[in-house]
Amino acid sequence: MPRKLARRWAACRLILVLAVLTLGGRSDAQSLYDFASRTQGADAFAYDGTAGAQVPATPATPATPLSASEYADIEADEGISHVVSTISNNQYVMHRFVFLLDEDELLVTGLDFTWNGRGTNENNGRADGARLYVWNYATASYTLLQASPDTEAEVTLVGSLTANLVDYIGGAAEDTVTILVVSADRQTGANKKNELSTDYVKLEVTAPSLASFRIVHDGAGIHCLGEVITVTAMDVGGNPVADYAGTITLDTQTGKGTWSSDPGNAGVFSDPTANDGLASYTYDPADGGVATFLLDYPEGPPTLDLDAFESATPSLRDDDTEGPISFFPSGFTVTASPLPNPPPDPIVDPIPTQTAGAAFPLYLAAYGQTPTDPVCGVIESYTGGKSLEFWFDWIDPGTGTRLVTIDASPIASAEAGAAAQPVTFANGQAAVTAKYKDVGLIRI
Repeated sequence: MPRKLARRWAACRLILVLAVLTLGGRSDAQSLYDFASRTQGADAFAYDGTAGAQVPATPATPATPLSASEYADIEADEGISHVVSTISNNQYVMHRFVFLLDEDELLVTGLDFTWNGRGTNENNGRADGARLYVWNYATASYTLLQASPDTEAEVTLVGSLTANLVDYIGGAAEDTVTILVVSADRQTGANKKNELSTDYVKLEVTAPSLASFRIVHDGAGIHCLGEVITVTAMDVGGNPVADYAGTITLDTQTGKGTWSSDPGNAGVFSDPTANDGLASYTYDPADGGVATFLLDYPEGPPTLDLDAFESATPSLRDDDTEGPISFFPSGFTVTASPLPNPPPDPIVDPIPTQTAGAAFPLYLAAYGQTPTDPVCGVIESYTGGKSLEFWFDWIDPGTGTRLVTIDASPIASAEAGAAAQPVTFANGQAAVTAKYKDVGLIRI
């Protein structure tokens, strides 16, 4: 039966894979924070000075920043130290170190501190050595990690925290760890020097390699056709976690929609209540951290923001880079081969990896339901010359200089610049020729 095309069309996008991604491994990862690996004065800071109290009441003491040459003295454990000293009575000498973390504070599972140096007090009646502290934002006070013995020798002080870690990560952005090293005793006696030397300091942060999930969809769906949704477990470096085996919750956030699992998934899927927008999936290591789902969304708010998060740790969520998706009664399908009629449901015929600079076909079909024909399928009455707008996005890398061509005409790299060009349809279907003279991941 001929079908009449609805007036509103869904924008159609296509993912072309022109590069190979290397999958990362799944395990808790430990990140090193020191003054060689971080940017001094930007996300790693060091200060020195003196105070009358051994343990300052705020995390802002001492407050004199190190110079570039002084930073160089504490970058490595090589016997070269930065020294702060005083001959003023009743003064302690101290170093303060501040690191801004890349990890989400809620995901951190361990903080390990190491300081190497020496503390010397020339008054024989006073103790030598040093004490290592970390600031507790919950109690607004320093927590002692380790105190050295009474010795003039170089010592290594260490401390490990695995509980209540959010108490030790604070600041305005909830990403700051503050470390204090202070002399074991105060200075007393005329012309007696109290001195603290730091050779090296580091913080090691343990967090799951899993940092977030990434949802991929084409931005538009058709009410009567299952929409392909891909969810990838990502590490802190933005790579797939190849052996992820956790359970995620899928949520349309509208209370509508039914999920199903792609046959290629190796894990366990569950959608116990139809059309409530919720489902769960437990990844299998054979998935390589990537799972594909179909979303049937025949009703509900037309535009939605899909959500995916780890069921046991809801703070591990998708990164929201996918943007909203909108559903319409009709739209275009884009496939690697001509669509049979009647077509399968779901339609799974993605564009495979292409060779840069080589032409390849894209097959279009007007698809869906119309006010005069509620049967879902190819809208055969959509025939003849039509005017379509094409555009594309750079995905990986996120920018570029070369444009995609459709039927030898360059198309815009943003929807706002898209220009109409003719495409001829026969019984609801057409073909165009695409070409991209570069490598990477793009979306048409």
